Amino acid sequence: MTTTRPCPCGAAVRSPSDDEFADEFLAHVRGDHPDWPYPDGSVRNVGDALVRLRPPGPRLDEVGALTTVALGPDVLDDWLRFFDVEAFAGDPVNASCYCLEPFESRPPEVEPWRDRRAAMVEHIETGRAFGYLAYDGDLPVGWVNASWLTHQVLYQAARTALVDDPADVIAVTCFAIRPEHRQHGVAALLLDRVVADGPGRGAASIEGYPFRVGRGQQVPGAGFRGSRTMFEDRGFERIEVRERDSVMRLDLS
Repeated sequence: MTTTRPCPCGAAVRSPSDDEFADEFLAHVRGDHPDWPYPDGSVRNVGDALVRLRPPGPRLDEVGALTTVALGPDVLDDWLRFFDVEAFAGDPVNASCYCLEPFESRPPEVEPWRDRRAAMVEHIETGRAFGYLAYDGDLPVGWVNASWLTHQVLYQAARTALVDDPADVIAVTCFAIRPEHRQHGVAALLLDRVVADGPGRGAASIEGYPFRVGRGQQVPGAGFRGSRTMFEDRGFERIEVRERDSVMRLDLS
């Protein structure tokens, strides 16, 4: 069966099957958009995402009773469903992230999304990656990465000098919210769960790293770190101001 998806430029791209769509999409981009600076691997990831992501719907006026669940083997399939289909609906450019970047010592090179997915699953299964899923009924609608700072090496490298023992620090480095459920308090609910569970996990403190965005400003792409206001409302204090972000810390001791 022929697979047809719209390119961000609006043109319809067709391929004989889902598996061949990334090749056809790459050929379309190289033929019709020679000025696009993205490497072939990135273009292929976008093409694959156009196939696997569901179409986004409008933001919901109301949501159901939201719950949170700690990431573990029993909900790994839900986590994969969330990142495979839900989290980046309408955003194929970022759909290959799988929240892997914090666990890399440097921003990763372009990798096939399936490799990034498999690498993150390994981090989850070995306990290096941890966080919480938010649910609306049985549907996963949000995620927060709340792994230990020592495992999120990209963040630890910039923080070690200001942390007495990074092994005791939970680093809140990423929120991902289903598009239809945004602006319904899902991220705040997830952060509340991180804070509530922190002492039981043996944490001395929790850190967040919101981008430096003025109150009331909307900056595309900045939301995945959470807002400074959300952290401040839960007692986090700003202990460092950097060029692009702030370090917010909640002392649990």
